[in-house]
Amino acid sequence: MRLLYAGRDLNGAVQHLRLAVQRRPTDVLFRNDLGYALMVSGRYKEALPELATAVELDQTGQLSRNNLIMLLLLTKDEARARQVARDSGVSDDELAGLRRKTQSMTKPR
Repeated sequence: MRLLYAGRDLNGAVQHLRLAVQRRPTDVLFRNDLGYALMVSGRYKEALPELATAVELDQTGQLSRNNLIMLLLLTKDEARARQVARDSGVSDDELAGLRRKTQSMTKPR
């Protein structure tokens, strides 16, 4: 399922993803998707451990890393966002792109 229906029912997607993570706690994609769904629904404290775990499980994965950086930017944890970016080799241009994406997430629709 992943995030296919999240746009229609974000809370339902979170529930399904939580079940998936319970069944397969080391699945990077489930952890990332749950963290992302929580992040876009504004549940930042719940999103942080999911995205951090996804990054820890797959330290070379860009998707989870980028989502974690965006979450840190959303929570105004600038120092930690820069540290994660630096530690994982994110260029200044890539970080600027993540900032723009994060800003677009916070604009009213």
